[in-house]
Amino acid sequence: RPLRAVPSRRGTVAFNRPPRRVARRRTETIVYPEALQPPSSTSRLSVIALVVPLLFGITMAVLIHPRMALFALLGPVMMLGGWLEDRRRTRKHVRDAAAQDVLDGASLRAALDHAAAVAVVRRHADHPSVAELARWACGATRLWERRPHHDDFMQLNAGYGAAPWRPPMEGNPGAASAATRTLVASYARLPRGPVPIELAAGRFIGVAGTREDVTALARGLLLQAAVLQGPADLQIAVVTDHPEDWAWAMWLPHTVGDTAADRRLLAPPPDERSRLVAMRGTTESSREGVRRAATPTPVQPSTPQTLLVLDTSCLAEPEGAPL
Repeated sequence: RPLRAVPSRRGTVAFNRPPRRVARRRTETIVYPEALQPPSSTSRLSVIALVVPLLFGITMAVLIHPRMALFALLGPVMMLGGWLEDRRRTRKHVRDAAAQDVLDGASLRAALDHAAAVAVVRRHADHPSVAELARWACGATRLWERRPHHDDFMQLNAGYGAAPWRPPMEGNPGAASAATRTLVASYARLPRGPVPIELAAGRFIGVAGTREDVTALARGLLLQAAVLQGPADLQIAVVTDHPEDWAWAMWLPHTVGDTAADRRLLAPPPDERSRLVAMRGTTESSREGVRRAATPTPVQPSTPQTLLVLDTSCLAEPEGAPL
């Protein structure tokens, strides 16, 4: 929270960053419904097993007594009855399996819809809107809450749309029906959710489009980075051919390059870009030296990550580009 509401001569306000409160979340898993297994045994009607007893009965009826034909018919009749019963059970199993698939599909779809809705709500909470972050910048307790050891450090929201998602399924998908697996696969993306991007060390993102759209998106990403990460963990440098579009960034404490001279890591004209790069290196060296002098034990010093915004054509220069 702010320690005092009156700004200093340099326009800064002391801020005490409270510890981050991470809410415990419980993810409810969804079990794959198992498909009904086919009958264990399926008897087949054997023509030889049906005809041989009949021939034997006819022979016995001719040689011994006509009543022997009745005993000979007993086996084929029982075999035919078992075959008909097995066909009836198989057809009933097919009908039951189809009905069960319909019930399982309806309950599974409802569970997936609920899990997707919960995931969208959580993503909105993890990636607040730019309007919400603007409110945080006015002194909310969640200002600069993300630290380098957090999993969501430098994760920014690039916009809203269909984002990749893996439903929280458990069980054996191979035991489920093909319709069930197809239904789960259709939930591979979250509709109307934030689309996060990660700008960890060594990563970059390119934005293309009209000047107005590109600048608006870049401003939103820079605002997220400055509000969610503090200047102790993130340093921001801007190289631009349009200083009027980035003049507001000079008020960010993340752009302070030289605290004593109150120099900012902003380089509008081409001849200032080399100075920015040199000043950034000097700043990191001085910060590392202060940490080593203030640390009594030999621990590995940490330097803030640098977010470099390039709104310039200097990278297209064949020679002499300072970056």
